[in-house]
Amino acid sequence: GIEMKARHLRFSEILFLGDIEELNSVNIDDDHVTLGAGVSLKSMIDLFSPKKEYTGLVEMLRLFAGSQIRNVSTWVGNVVTASPISDLLPIFMVLNCTLKVQSNASERTISIHNFITGYRKTSLMPGEIVTAIMIPRLDDNSRLFAYKQSKRKYDDITIVNMAFKTTVVNEMIKSVDVAVGGIAPTTLFFKGCFRDTIGICDAEVVAESIEAVIFDKISLDNSTPGGMAEYRKVLVASMILQMLHEKKKKDTISIEPTEILSKQVYPSNLDISSSKPHLSGLKHTTGEAIYTDDLPKF
Repeated sequence: GIEMKARHLRFSEILFLGDIEELNSVNIDDDHVTLGAGVSLKSMIDLFSPKKEYTGLVEMLRLFAGSQIRNVSTWVGNVVTASPISDLLPIFMVLNCTLKVQSNASERTISIHNFITGYRKTSLMPGEIVTAIMIPRLDDNSRLFAYKQSKRKYDDITIVNMAFKTTVVNEMIKSVDVAVGGIAPTTLFFKGCFRDTIGICDAEVVAESIEAVIFDKISLDNSTPGGMAEYRKVLVASMILQMLHEKKKKDTISIEPTEILSKQVYPSNLDISSSKPHLSGLKHTTGEAIYTDDLPKF
């Protein structure tokens, strides 16, 4: 839909793959959670919500569009488009996921790190499709964090997003893997962005170490696609600190849910005894509303 609306592409044939059983399969074993390419984002939320180690993934999935879209859209589209601001690629990269790829002639697996070859380019060969993703299970010492900044919180494209996988021993961060989107033509992955061999516990030291590794590899300037180079740098730095703060909060603070009370106050002269339909609602129901897809193609 986006390709047709935004890029004005026209497709002579459109195939619906939603009823292929193999693409909707979910398999969980001791090492991996394997999802077929047809598994919806809503199904992923339902699957991973009970698993605390994947809280970062679930929180990111909840930011996707609206519930109607999450009910039908799949994770594979967010990966195969190879967008540098994909919401899921940073998470899949820090988790070291593996993709299953199939054609009429053969099957193979590709590490997510080797799948993206350039801006909106992948290593898929002609005739190949992605059929599944293998998501490694996290051990007791690993924790996943994911963040996204956009112009509004929900249903908006990313400016910068990041994912972190930390290895924690005795409540101290020993290593951090980081993936960043929105600062380069592709999502960037940094293996062992921070490694602690001497017992560092100062959050500022950890943050500065991670920033140094990231900005040593990529230089943001005014020619950065989408602009706002300085703003993107600040976002990267703030997300690193947010991860460290959240990690500390989860380790040391038990937060009890509090009851939230609210009320809505109407002006005394407002008649709320009957509904007042909006003109757009009338046009929707009568079929007179004009959508952007109905406008002439130039």
